[in-house]
Amino acid sequence: MLNEQNVDQAQRLRDIAKQKQAAASAAGAAGDPLHGGGGSARMRMLSFPELKSAKGIPFSVQWICKLVRDGLFPVPVKLGAGPSGTNLWIEAEIDAWIETKASQRRTNVAPRRGAK
Repeated sequence: MLNEQNVDQAQRLRDIAKQKQAAASAAGAAGDPLHGGGGSARMRMLSFPELKSAKGIPFSVQWICKLVRDGLFPVPVKLGAGPSGTNLWIEAEIDAWIETKASQRRTNVAPRRGAK
């Protein structure tokens, strides 16, 4: 179920992805070959296997589907019709999700028991 906190987190992820895409577009306009070079930014899409290999996300397809339904993971872009269509994720949104998880890790660290 979606609650208000999940909706807020999903909106923050979309905002971060838009900021990254705008920065990449600006870099591309400046002739940066790493971000499209010729003035147009390219949106990189990731397949499910690439979530694991390129981004290190260890979850199963079923778990990612649950996270998407709960608003806790970026929604994929569906290419093709029906159940045989391919799901692809926008790399900037996945990167934003990973950054959000990393920042939560840094801010939600509880002190160790017995630590001085």
